[in-house]
Amino acid sequence: MIGPVVARGLASGSGRASFDGQKSGLDALLALAPSPDGKSLYAASAGDAAVARFDRDPATGALTYRDCISGATETGPTGTNACAQIPSATAGGNTSGLDVARALAVSSDGTSLYAVANGSIARFDRDPATGALAYRDCVSGVTDFGPTGTDACALLPINGSDGKRLQVVCQAKVKPIDYSLDEPAQGSVAVRFRSGDTEYCVVFGGTVAKDRQGKVFKATGAPAPGTCSGPPVACP
Repeated sequence: MIGPVVARGLASGSGRASFDGQKSGLDALLALAPSPDGKSLYAASAGDAAVARFDRDPATGALTYRDCISGATETGPTGTNACAQIPSATAGGNTSGLDVARALAVSSDGTSLYAVANGSIARFDRDPATGALAYRDCVSGVTDFGPTGTDACALLPINGSDGKRLQVVCQAKVKPIDYSLDEPAQGSVAVRFRSGDTEYCVVFGGTVAKDRQGKVFKATGAPAPGTCSGPPVACP
């Protein structure tokens, strides 16, 4: 038995009960994670794209609600104001990095908390003394979370070995750029892309086979990508 729950000293942005629990920061709870010292408990809210924090009394198990952090604008300051809002928050939390938060883990040293969401893993700094969380970033394998989408998360590194896919992104100044990568006469293709804060450059020779024109292609004989040595090449 966890023990009683109380809400004490709540301020704006730190809790807002509702008739059905929606947009409260505690809607559709799917997971709990205690801190290593037993003094904090965290809850994953799939419905509100949020992580809620409770103080916990190690002697009695009693919980005191503290606050929550959400990726849904409806739960943030422009909505019910139940939770603090992460910078990448969206309507419904979709592709925010916290959409459908469903699992939590606190690091063994108590300084980090991780949340598994829909298509991403979010990272929070945690104060071991107070249990307070600060959202840091997220990592995703879904391109909609990256620079061509909401830019909420860093994307997984893209493998440049044979048969692997690379996404080509270039912001054209005048018009969209078309790639015809299946033309042998094209020779080689130079690609520049970003993963997190690192830019990678690679030149493809050999056979380039088109997968989706202008977006995704496969290359045979492609080297592993390396970090770029010069400034970005200007888009046409």
